[in-house]
Amino acid sequence: MASIRQQIVDEVYRRLRQITEANGYTREVGAQGVLNAKVPPQASLPTPAILVLQEPDDPPNETASDSYIRTMDVAVGFVDSEHGDDPDAEANEFLADIQRAMAGTLHLTVDRIVGGTQVIKIPFLEFGAVLNQGAHLANRIYGQVSYRLTYRTSRDDPSKMP
Repeated sequence: MASIRQQIVDEVYRRLRQITEANGYTREVGAQGVLNAKVPPQASLPTPAILVLQEPDDPPNETASDSYIRTMDVAVGFVDSEHGDDPDAEANEFLADIQRAMAGTLHLTVDRIVGGTQVIKIPFLEFGAVLNQGAHLANRIYGQVSYRLTYRTSRDDPSKMP
């Protein structure tokens, strides 16, 4: 089974790929528009596009416990062509699509070290967003929204709960 972290990342991608006009969003992102990139080449991307960056997770260095409480941040960048007179309004509209897609709590069924399974709940907690900041990209809107996810894994096997 994939690690709990990988299952979370898979869900992030699944949710973002649902951003299509047929699903009631303002943009047609879909599966082709959700990318993995460490250094987003925003000026040359086909639009609209969403870039997912997995930040490091830092488990505490506890030796008395059989588990780690992990905190992972996921940065979701976005870029689109500018279509009107107000780039900030357009960027806010795209941001709202991402926020809507990422809203809620993830429920994962994971294996336990001692046998059996357990359903864990991981809320997608937004902790920051920025729009059209930095070097201006001609005829583009862009931004980023960040999420923090906290979950627990076994110290011995990150795909399982203790």
